[in-house]
Amino acid sequence: MALTPVERLEAIIAGERTDRIPASVWFHFGSEHLPPEAVARLHADYQRAYGWDFLKVMADYRIALPDAAFTGNAIDPGLLLTGTDWDAQFRAQRQVIAWLRADLGPSIPLFDTLYSPWMQLLRHLGRDQRQALLARPDIAQVLLVRLTDATCRHIDRLRDEGVFGVFFATTAASGAEGDAHLLQSAGDIRILAHAEGLARILHVHGSGIALDRVAAYPREIIHCDDHDPANPGLAALRMAGARAVMGGLPTTALTGLGLPALRQAIIDAITAAGPAGLMLAPGCSVSPSVSGRTLATIRDWRP
Repeated sequence: MALTPVERLEAIIAGERTDRIPASVWFHFGSEHLPPEAVARLHADYQRAYGWDFLKVMADYRIALPDAAFTGNAIDPGLLLTGTDWDAQFRAQRQVIAWLRADLGPSIPLFDTLYSPWMQLLRHLGRDQRQALLARPDIAQVLLVRLTDATCRHIDRLRDEGVFGVFFATTAASGAEGDAHLLQSAGDIRILAHAEGLARILHVHGSGIALDRVAAYPREIIHCDDHDPANPGLAALRMAGARAVMGGLPTTALTGLGLPALRQAIIDAITAAGPAGLMLAPGCSVSPSVSGRTLATIRDWRP
């Protein structure tokens, strides 16, 4: 008898083999300018079109940073200490979640996307501000704590919205962020610990990943761009101590991949990770230009 999507994911997290391997693919809708109901409708229409086993809700709303921080030729991190509404992006995101839950019902597992506080700062300030933040570790630490606090408050309210889990992205293990690892890790671990009881996907973002840097991160599912030759493959992820692994599909190459090669990538993923405790997904967000035929092939794949 076929399992429901919720039953299928619960079995996967338990490390069990299921009736079929759950799959999902996601991309950014470029929807920061839209109200939450419109953002939710984009997600709901996409979910109905492809019937994924779980829906990753994209978090494209930005931190409500004060305009004063952007008036000069350089951004002063100290200007962010006042006038920043750290909860605004999360309030909008929860409206998206609430609308989706009401529209799709309880049968579709929803994962809200959370970013490491360090990633959030760089994502909203600009990645070229990295050195400016590292040069002011005292201020950077205060900003990270405030974002960590806001993220934990958001998680408390997500429980009330009935989400199945969270997709937590961090660059703490990437080769490019080695010198910021310790700055990131305390907040990351606190957020993941706060999300206990939800299904936690740890997305180890970036290239040149060193898994030992996230060995202490609480998670049920571990995920990275396993098609990046500088990253661990699925077999190595399997050894990293999580209950389940997610990946197997190429990220950047997916839009140009023919169906025979796509099917082979799925077979290779199952061979590398084994069929139990495996969720089929790309290593990160794919291009929204990916074809419907490609997505349907992933959804419909059976051994």
